[in-house]
Amino acid sequence: MTAHPKPRSGPSIGRFAAGLVGLFVLTTVGWMGMWAIATTFLYGSAPVVVSSGSMAPALDVGDLVVVEPFHGQRIHKGSVVVFDDQVAGRSIIHRVVEVGDGGTFTTRGDANPAADSTPLEVADIDASGRFLLPRMGLPMVWAQQGQWLLVLLALGGLALAVWLTRFALFDVYDPWLAGVVPDPMTGPPWRDRISGAVARGRATVGEIGVPRGLARVARRRAAEVGAVMLALVFAHATVTAYAAFAATTGNAANQFGAGTLAPATGITTAGAGCATIGTISLVGTAGVGSSANGGASSLTLPVPAAATSGDVLVAHVVVHAHSFGANPLPAPSGWTRVRTDADNNHLIAAVFWRVAGGSEPASYTFTNSSGDASQQAAGAILTYRGVDTARPIDAHGGAMAVSGSDTVVAPSVTATRANTRLLALVGVYGNNQGPATPSASMTKRYEDTVENESGVVETLATAADQMLPAAGASGTRSTTVPSTDTSVAQSIALRPETGPPGVTISWTPSSSSSIVDGYVIERRIGGTLDASTAVTPGSASSYTDTGLTAGTTYTYRVIAVSGDWRSPPLTTTFTPTAC
Repeated sequence: MTAHPKPRSGPSIGRFAAGLVGLFVLTTVGWMGMWAIATTFLYGSAPVVVSSGSMAPALDVGDLVVVEPFHGQRIHKGSVVVFDDQVAGRSIIHRVVEVGDGGTFTTRGDANPAADSTPLEVADIDASGRFLLPRMGLPMVWAQQGQWLLVLLALGGLALAVWLTRFALFDVYDPWLAGVVPDPMTGPPWRDRISGAVARGRATVGEIGVPRGLARVARRRAAEVGAVMLALVFAHATVTAYAAFAATTGNAANQFGAGTLAPATGITTAGAGCATIGTISLVGTAGVGSSANGGASSLTLPVPAAATSGDVLVAHVVVHAHSFGANPLPAPSGWTRVRTDADNNHLIAAVFWRVAGGSEPASYTFTNSSGDASQQAAGAILTYRGVDTARPIDAHGGAMAVSGSDTVVAPSVTATRANTRLLALVGVYGNNQGPATPSASMTKRYEDTVENESGVVETLATAADQMLPAAGASGTRSTTVPSTDTSVAQSIALRPETGPPGVTISWTPSSSSSIVDGYVIERRIGGTLDASTAVTPGSASSYTDTGLTAGTTYTYRVIAVSGDWRSPPLTTTFTPTAC
């Protein structure tokens, strides 16, 4: 037999029973702990701690779920699976409530009123539930929540169980071996023993009072009292639905009604995005060129050396001619014509653009198809950076004059955006005209003249520019050119580089905002999830999404979130237009 020092208090049936309670608790906890460790090696995955009530009552907060990593095993309706919530950055354990025809899985927490907003693909599943270790993870949950008092109480309960086990393990506390258990055949009946114990208790209370009497019982029966408390706590902690991984468990309406998340309401959309990126600037100097008198069948203009890929090249071509065909100045390959204007007397002027590539040639040649190549031509290529390469021309206009005025007026154009770059491009015919003086608000970028057969300056081409800080009408721009006979003036507004279109989504926050952590915003194209993001806090009421493609219809879903709980989605659609 096991030797042990004589105890300070004698053995009793109560203490022996308390020892059995401690032994049961200790062995049960130890067995579950060893089982958790063993299954970790068996399945190659650590158990999952349940940290929210979305799966109650099947899985309660603090339960430890043993999981098997997903490797293609069959997932059916009712299976419990673990998957990652990419938006919230955490793992979720929910039940499969529907298996889609396309191999997708719709999940829902047993305590949630609505299914999860996004169906799972096979690749999204991390693991499937196998069995449950009730409340084994509670200390970890308390530690994560900073409830250290509860952690200490749990450790204290475990220490109490260890202390109690001695009353069941050591012979010195065995009441039968010590002879303190009366012989049921010769001893007094149990009824008399109970009556005697009650009488002694009443006498003690009458002698020293209730508080001191209870204190005396607590001291003398500490083991029994501790065992009763430990048994009650342990019994409550292990009441669990063992069908947790077989089918959806019940959820009484009065039990979880307060946890239902109300969706957001009153959703609206408004266009956004299209923000200006930087400012437009002239790069380097203009590439100026001319065709001498009698050789105006074409005009070759050099590409500015500073041009790099993504810059926008603007070509200004002015031709002195006396014939005006249907397409007198066609666009060279790779160029886009903005406009062509003629005074039908002496001048034809055209403006073209192209986006510079990675390797530009030294020059480009523009063909005169007017039918008259006997006169002169002049022009230049200007290089601009920071221009919207998809839609570089924001607005344009042209005006002709045959009155011989020395003030050449470029028309007003209406800019649709702020920070456009306004160009005033002028072509003039006359005798000995020039030099040109642009409007005071503008900066001259180039001027070129060509003489006739008599050595007299007969054709002049010039351009000036300035930034327009605000959208709206630009107003006219006047260029002074002495000795002008006829003229063509053109206004071009270059559009600044802009970001892609977007949308601002607004809503009225959920009426459950006191428990809502925030919202998940899903963006879908057709039935496919395109992107999702989290918006906090629960009082948030708008979100701006950018980077959209013009002409594509997007579906947006706003979902209130509280822990692992999701509200029914609030849905709207939006189709952005080009910036």
